[in-house]
Amino acid sequence: MFYKDAIEVESPNVVLNDTIKKTKAKKFIKGKPSDKIFLKNALCLNTSVPHGVINDSTNDRIILSISFKEQFDNFEKIKKLYDTGNLTRTK
Repeated sequence: MFYKDAIEVESPNVVLNDTIKKTKAKKFIKGKPSDKIFLKNALCLNTSVPHGVINDSTNDRIILSISFKEQFDNFEKIKKLYDTGNLTRTK
């Protein structure tokens, strides 16, 4: 589910080995639903867009989160690299 007019609130921190780490994660108060997608397969998602997930299954939901270095921290740039087969290319 994607939301419009969502309100950004304080970003959550992560506790790792008794140390509080700041994250770039964003937390939102849900706005008005704007789009809904039903999936059975993996999806690459621009997580900077306010969203939420409902697991209407008896199976566990598995999430893989990948971050990129600053010069690649752009969803459209990553999507273009993926679409052209250059995302995993090594020099």
